[in-house]
Amino acid sequence: MEIADAVQGKGLGTALLCRLADAANELGIQVLDAEVLAENRRMIQVFRNCGYPVKVHSLPGVELVELRTARAAKAPKTLEPRNKAA
Repeated sequence: MEIADAVQGKGLGTALLCRLADAANELGIQVLDAEVLAENRRMIQVFRNCGYPVKVHSLPGVELVELRTARAAKAPKTLEPRNKAA
């Protein structure tokens, strides 16, 4: 996923990630895996703050992210302001 520089930080990445995870869950996909460049700390935070269980494993130059598509109980309330902004 890539968000244009001009619209970063407005919740669009979080909203897209949530919709992707919800769609995957509806299809029976339980885990999404991502590779994120280690210096892309903002994207790592998007994963950590999205309301889904996340595990991050560090390798030289890259972070391996495992996102479980079952939503955490607090996620809808946590994400509501961001979804409105996006």
